[in-house]
Amino acid sequence: MTATIRKSDSRDNNDERRPKRKARFSSMESLGFIESPATITNTWTTPPSAHQTQHNRQAVIAAPRTDPKSRGAHERTLADVEPYDTTEHLVRKDIRWGLVTTMVVVIGGLAAAGIWLWQRPAAMAEAAVSDVTTAAAVLEPELVALADLNTTLTDTEIDNSAIAAQTLSVEGQARSLFDAAGALPVGASSTRAEATDAATSALDAARLVSDAAAYRSAVISILISPDLETDPELIGLDDAVRGFGEWQQNFNEVRSALPSETMRAVADQLEVIAADLESIQSAYIDGLREDDRLAAEAALEDLAARLETAEELLSESLEQVQEQVSALIEDSLTGVDRLLG
Repeated sequence: MTATIRKSDSRDNNDERRPKRKARFSSMESLGFIESPATITNTWTTPPSAHQTQHNRQAVIAAPRTDPKSRGAHERTLADVEPYDTTEHLVRKDIRWGLVTTMVVVIGGLAAAGIWLWQRPAAMAEAAVSDVTTAAAVLEPELVALADLNTTLTDTEIDNSAIAAQTLSVEGQARSLFDAAGALPVGASSTRAEATDAATSALDAARLVSDAAAYRSAVISILISPDLETDPELIGLDDAVRGFGEWQQNFNEVRSALPSETMRAVADQLEVIAADLESIQSAYIDGLREDDRLAAEAALEDLAARLETAEELLSESLEQVQEQVSALIEDSLTGVDRLLG
């Protein structure tokens, strides 16, 4: 008979000697469960005695009641909060006064912007009318000065530099009035028309004076009869031909440069003279060649008479220009007076 020896398991002996370790779950501990059973038993399983319960009740009854309002916000319970307490608490604690101030400022800014936008058309219209009035007030004395210079167009001597400067000044102020009239709103159509008419009349007057002064200065220089010798013994034929030819060349150059639509009567007379200069020159040279002083003088006198006729026409044309300029200045000043009120 064979005896069987049972080998003891070392792991079983070790397990019996080693106290069993309870499993720990971090998740349970995070939920508030504690590891020690004794603590759980002492905390939850041991019921309070009747004497302790009675003692706790008496302590609660005997404890002085405190005003819920005097407690801190962290000590008050929902039952302690009354309706009026909630309102007061919200007003004093929960309203963000910085946000309220910002909202008030934003709303005020939007309201101011709305008022500004609402009043902007009226303000722009008022500013445009003011600009028109200012431009008209500046133009008025310039027109008066131009009217004074207009009376000098038929004088023997005129100040061309003063006329040029004054006409440029009137043109500049008239354009300023035009620009101001263009900025007027639709509702100010009558004011715009008045300002436009006044500016147009001023520009036309300045243009007429400038053109008349320039035309007069150019024509006067060629209406002077050539100072040529008529005594055959004092001048040779070559010198006589050369002298008359130089005068004729200057006459034609100036005449061809004149505007054809300005002072038409004068332009037509100058054209007739230019066409007859060849025959007048021939008569003058023939008189000298034949030792006929009277014939040479007669040719130059014929030319002088023609030039004098052109000068008379120039004077008449200038008088007509003066009348037109005076009428235009008067119309412009009338419009300016209406704009100034």
